[in-house]
Amino acid sequence: MKPGGLKSFVESRRTALLCLLLAAVTYVVYWQASGFEFTNYDEFTMILQNPFVLGGVTLNGLFWALTTSWFEYWHPLTWLSHMLDCELFGLNPGWHHLVSLGFHVANTLLLFSVLQRMTRAMWRSAMVAALFALHPLHVESVAWIAERKDVLSAFFFLLTLWAYCLYAECGMRKQESNPTPSGSRITDHASHRSSPRFWYWTAVVMFACGLMCKPMLVTLPFVLILLDYWPLRRLSFPALHPSTTPLLPLVLEKLPFFALTAASCAITYLGVKAGGSILSAEKVPWTLRLGNVPVSYVRYLGKMIWPTDLIAMYPMPSHWAGWQVGGAVLVLVLISLSVALRGRSAPYLIVGWLFFLGVLFPTIGIVQAGFQSIADRYTYIPSIGIFIAVVWAVAEWNSGAGVSPVQTSVLPAASGPRAGRALGRRAARPTLLAGIASVALLLCGYLTWVQAGYWRNSLALWTHCLAVCPDNVVAHYNLGYVLQHSNRPSEAMEQYRAVLRLKPDHPDANLNLGIALIGSRRVQEATNHLESALRIRPDYARAQGAMGLALLELDDYAGAVTRCGEAIRLDPDAFGPYVDMGRALSAQGKSNDALRFYAEGLRLNPALPQTHYYLGLEWMKRGAFDQAAASFGEAMRLAPTWAEARAQYQRALNEAEQSQINTDAHR
Repeated sequence: MKPGGLKSFVESRRTALLCLLLAAVTYVVYWQASGFEFTNYDEFTMILQNPFVLGGVTLNGLFWALTTSWFEYWHPLTWLSHMLDCELFGLNPGWHHLVSLGFHVANTLLLFSVLQRMTRAMWRSAMVAALFALHPLHVESVAWIAERKDVLSAFFFLLTLWAYCLYAECGMRKQESNPTPSGSRITDHASHRSSPRFWYWTAVVMFACGLMCKPMLVTLPFVLILLDYWPLRRLSFPALHPSTTPLLPLVLEKLPFFALTAASCAITYLGVKAGGSILSAEKVPWTLRLGNVPVSYVRYLGKMIWPTDLIAMYPMPSHWAGWQVGGAVLVLVLISLSVALRGRSAPYLIVGWLFFLGVLFPTIGIVQAGFQSIADRYTYIPSIGIFIAVVWAVAEWNSGAGVSPVQTSVLPAASGPRAGRALGRRAARPTLLAGIASVALLLCGYLTWVQAGYWRNSLALWTHCLAVCPDNVVAHYNLGYVLQHSNRPSEAMEQYRAVLRLKPDHPDANLNLGIALIGSRRVQEATNHLESALRIRPDYARAQGAMGLALLELDDYAGAVTRCGEAIRLDPDAFGPYVDMGRALSAQGKSNDALRFYAEGLRLNPALPQTHYYLGLEWMKRGAFDQAAASFGEAMRLAPTWAEARAQYQRALNEAEQSQINTDAHR
């Protein structure tokens, strides 16, 4: 084997071992996610209550995914991935989590491969990939099923970079080869794989796929220009050294990418605006938004360095103090000036810094689509820039601290023992840095394992969130929802009251507190909160239905009919108001109308035992004991421990038997 071939073989083996190690460590740290549950943080709405996703991969579902901007964004490939999960694994949350983890592992390996190919720096690339795999800030993107769009969009983002790197390589090889009609350095049998045009359009397609997962990738064309400067070195500025390719042709070269960016921005803006997700300046003033921009950038940097107290929702404060905004601006300016001054000697610094600033910009909050000030998930791709800058800077500092081979051979003899000790310190520095890097990765892995554990279920998620941020409206509300649906109404009501202390105009907290109070037989108090919910949102169908139930419990049957009718008008597919309407009409003696509404309730949800129970009571009133026994029997089948349904079933059987005896006696 030739020496060059042997070296290539050793490097390929080393690369393969590093890939296996990266994948194995990532799986070990996140494997606990295979036992996690669905959380009530968007996953119920996006998956468990979404008929298109629950139906698996269907033509109807595919058409819906391609045409909807529901849940803030147009991301059809993300919807398709959730549909495919349900098609393959049903509603087993462990497998849904493992799919997200699989994409995270694939992204880690892709990042390593892309960086190694672009820079030929294997160990530095491996360190960046390891930080990407194990950093606690990335837990939210991996462990939160509803955030599948993060890992999926990053997958196509990195495939775009891979294809673009191959395109750039092919272009440079063709420039160097000076092909003649008789042949060139790029052989004919590999022309389709080595054609710059092939890899260019592959990159464009991958970018389009990424935008169909999450529109945050809109700044990718600017990332490609940064990569042209370093490490691809297709671009350099005359002020620094002679240019290999002028800037303008490289910008024009990316027009298809910019066209996709413009289309994605337009689709996203129109979709978010139509869905009402863009918050007005009255809810989030412009002064707060603009002040939050520099503060958020610095907060993200701080959490990359010290990743503790990470939570699912960081609420937007009422204001930022002037010193906080001014201090953040100063930090950003100083960092920007520092990396700009070293743009020639250390291009990785300016590339990494601008990568971070630019890729994060679409989510920085100028167009506010939520009440969060920052979010861990937004750092999933942007953090790569900081990792590159830090890893390369440390590595260059380490290599620059040494001396050349010639100097090494003469320095000790020329300078004596002091120089020998200095050389020894320089020689020990790589070992020290390797130890520090290992400790950093171990700490990241441990913190990630702990942070991932908070996502095991809704109760753990929101309990941790409140432990870090006690005045968190979203956490209080979601924890109340979990407790309410875990038959812990008193604790749930405490959480809803906490929400209303912080945000009295919260319609859902008023509604759910009212429902909990109805269940606790405090109906009159419940109506106060339901009225508050309806004052805030008069067209709130669930609140109208809950008010109908409350009036029914208060024996105001006419009022119950009115409220239930309004709820049905606002949401014809909600089955609860049909059942309560049937009960109110039955109490008014309108049996035929009651039967009609019970039947509609059963059509919408045949698995609700209460509907069968109330239908059985109506049949009992009409003396149709056989039909009543059948309805009570179905209620018992759906709720085997329901004692009252069992008692009514026995009563219906007895009445049917007595009716038969009486009929036989008359004969």
